[in-house]
Amino acid sequence: MSSQTTLAMRERAAAERMEAEAADLPKVRERALRSAQRWTELADLSDRASPGRLR
Repeated sequence: MSSQTTLAMRERAAAERMEAEAADLPKVRERALRSAQRWTELADLSDRASPGRLR
């Protein structure tokens, strides 16, 4: 197999991975938003538990 063929195969595989990752972005974004919301809720609970403490 020539180095050009190998390079073309690697480039095609990389493009396929990028397409698959792009398809997952909405799911990743949704998980990140849920996680941020949970952290915000935890911070709010912490603030209520110790109102005089600054973050």
